[in-house]
Amino acid sequence: MTTVLMTGASGFVGTETLRALLQRGLEVRALVRASSRTDALQAMGVPVVIGDLASGEGLREALGDVEVVLHAAGGGYARSTACFYRNNLETTRSLADAICANPGTIRHVIFLSSVSAGGPARDAQVPDEADWRRPVSHYGKSKAAAEDVLADAARRCGFALSVVRPPAIYGPGDTRLLPLFRAIARGLAPLPASARATSLLHVVDCAEALATLCALEAPEPFSCYGLSDGHVYPWPQVIGAIGAAVGTRPRRVPLPTALLYGAALASEGLGRLRGEAVLMTRDKVRDMRQAYWLCSPAALAAASGWAPTRALDEGMRETAASYRAAGWL
Repeated sequence: MTTVLMTGASGFVGTETLRALLQRGLEVRALVRASSRTDALQAMGVPVVIGDLASGEGLREALGDVEVVLHAAGGGYARSTACFYRNNLETTRSLADAICANPGTIRHVIFLSSVSAGGPARDAQVPDEADWRRPVSHYGKSKAAAEDVLADAARRCGFALSVVRPPAIYGPGDTRLLPLFRAIARGLAPLPASARATSLLHVVDCAEALATLCALEAPEPFSCYGLSDGHVYPWPQVIGAIGAAVGTRPRRVPLPTALLYGAALASEGLGRLRGEAVLMTRDKVRDMRQAYWLCSPAALAAASGWAPTRALDEGMRETAASYRAAGWL
């Protein structure tokens, strides 16, 4: 039986991915910080290993007898620019060092990167992820640099590497799109004036894609996969789907870049006062102001047989229902 070590298991995507891994009969263990909440993991019967990606403490022990590593830790919340590189690049370097110090058992590493590592598309044509590397934000650059660290380790230490670049992931449990749902429920759809079209992916489809890669018996030595539900959505279509899910017909409110930067400054200031990392930063605005964020699932579908199952309208209804059930909407 394949044993998978997963980082980032306690997050929004991580929890759903654990379910998908267990349903495939894979043996899974979760690497978590000592401060992480593990109630959901324990309820699923997933063994928890305490470790620290920043310091490397506990990593060699966690990797014992592991065949597949699914690295899904890291993210876009930050207190400063340095946080992006610490949370996404340096933690990945620490993990790569630990993997290379544990030769012979690990055959495959899957890295959950981001469309931001590839960068925005020039137009409505989906770029080839394998050759597309034009990040515009520090978040995207830190993810791209983490990809390079793992690629170098894979060449030196002899494991297969699969890099996965999803777009915005939504679904029950997500909080990043919650402000947009709330605004649309009030009849308004505030979006960057420059936004034109986007790819999207339901969390269940993302989880199934990652589980599919973990179960591969003979992965390619190196692969870079885009992920999405297979469609390019003009933003009016996304707004309409959310509006239908919450029962409104919203009016789009184009937000100028200067206003977005002002909101980001306010968010950063509030984060400093509270001592918290925040999502809405000036770096985030660099990504938000791009016209096209596009991915294709074709390469992964061809390599593994995985296919997305959640249509946009269904996914938005499901997400809205989960927000209502949680008392968020």
